[in-house]
Formats: sequence, structure tokens, C-alpha cells
Amino acid sequence: MRAHSGFYSWRKSSDRKRQSDLQLATFKELPALSTVFSSRYRRKRVANIEDENEKVWELAEKIGFCMLTTQSGSDLKARPMSAHGERIENAFYFLTDVDSHKDDEVAEHPKVCLAFADSKGQKYVSISGVAEVRNDREKIRDLWSTPAKAWWDSADDPSIRILKVTPNSAEYWDIPGTVISYIKMAAAAVTNTRPNLGDNAKVEM
Repeated sequence: MRAHSGFYSWRKSSDRKRQSDLQLATFKELPALSTVFSSRYRRKRVANIEDENEKVWELAEKIGFCMLTTQSGSDLKARPMSAHGERIENAFYFLTDVDSHKDDEVAEHPKVCLAFADSKGQKYVSISGVAEVRNDREKIRDLWSTPAKAWWDSADDPSIRILKVTPNSAEYWDIPGTVISYIKMAAAAVTNTRPNLGDNAKVEM
């Protein structure tokens, strides 16, 4: 009986030791597991940022026209312009006239805002960036198109300038249509909740 008691006592002690060793091994693996989860989170976050960045370019290029806002003295001035987006260069280009005084405004206050709006499709993009005016004749010829003939006779007109905007941040709203939005807002009013009106994100560019 004593022999059996000693065996059971030894077995119980051995089981406790194995459990302790298992807990210790698991504890030692925690930093590695933390690194794995952290790495997965970073990859997912980078993918999300890339998707959101792509969304900004996609909406801006699809809409095409924007309101370019500059600062003139203590006032803000906005005017509609045709934007030429270059994703690889991370830049938006515009054709402008030297007599429009944008070069003076940009030289003094280079921070500008581009506001794209498709009210019918309920898609909006606001882009903040830094502008500069260039007399780049090759780029002017590259961007020359039929609509530009409404303002200048040809790409060789010496008054044409390139306005380049390098974006640094943006925010977009992609709402699933006016009718659906009204339905969601009505449902939210009845249930006393905030309506989900589509995608909205702030993006670093």
C-alpha cells in the first residue's frame, strides 16, 4: 500500500512538473506570438492605407474637375479647373494662365485645397497639398487637349503655365446614391441611430 502511495505521489508530482513546464514554454512563446500578431496587423493596416489611397485617386480621376482653392491675402479664392492626376508622381497638374495671378498667390501661400464633387453619384474628395507654378513647355504639350483651346490658341502660347499640386492628405466620401441615402436616414430617424451613409476615410498621401 505504501508502494502504491509512493507511486501515485510520484506520478502526481510528475504531472505537476509537466504542467509547469508547459506553462513556462507557453509563456516563453508569448513574445513570438505577439510579434506574429503585430506583423499581421501592420500588413493589414498597410493594405488598408493602400486601398484608401487608391480610392482617392480613383474618385478624383473619375470626377475630373475640381474647385481649386488658394489664398489671396487674407481671403480664400476657389475656381473650377480640370485636374490631370499622375499617381506615379503623386501629383495633380493643371494648365493655367500667367495673367491669372495664381503664381503670385501660390508663391506667397503654397498650401491649397482641391475639392472634387459628383453630386449625382454622391461621391466627394477633398485633397490638401502644396502647389507650385512651372513654365514647363514639355509638360504643357503633354497635357494639351481640345478643351484647352477654349482658352489658348495652341500649346505654344507663352502665357500658359503648369500648376503642380503635390497632395499630402485627403478625405473622401462615397455614398451609395441619393435615394438609398434618404431611405437610410429615414430608418435611422425612426430607430434613433446614426445612419451608415457609405464609405468615409481620411488618407495620408
